[in-house]
Amino acid sequence: MASTPTQATGAPAQTASTPPPVTITPASVATTGSQSIPAVQTGIYSDFWVQTGAFSTMASAENVKETLATKGITSIIENGIINGRSLFRVRVGPYTSRNEANYWLALIQSMDGFEDSQVRTTDNLQ
Repeated sequence: MASTPTQATGAPAQTASTPPPVTITPASVATTGSQSIPAVQTGIYSDFWVQTGAFSTMASAENVKETLATKGITSIIENGIINGRSLFRVRVGPYTSRNEANYWLALIQSMDGFEDSQVRTTDNLQ
C-alpha cells in the first residue's frame, strides 16, 4: 500500500503548487497564446420531406393537412412559385435521412388518396 507523505500536522503534503483556477470566456479563448481557433465550417445539408401533394389553392392544401392530422400525422403547408404559378405544398417532416423519410413515405402511401406522395429534399446551409 502506498503512503502519502504527511506534514507534521498529519495532513497530506503538497508536492507541487496548484495553479489558481482559470475561467475561460469567449473573449479569453480568442486571445489566448499562439493557438488558433478553427473557424466554423459551413456547408450544405439536406432535409428530407414527404410531399403529399401540391395544390393551386390554400383550401385544398388545408383539407389534406386536416386529413393527415386525423391520422396522427403532423404536416406543414409551404407556399412556392413554380413556373409562375403559386402552389401550396403539403409536406411531412423534416427527416435527417432518406431511410427515415422512406419509412414515413411507405406509411403515408398506404393511406387512401396518398399513393402519389414522394420524398423531396431541401438543401440548407449549416
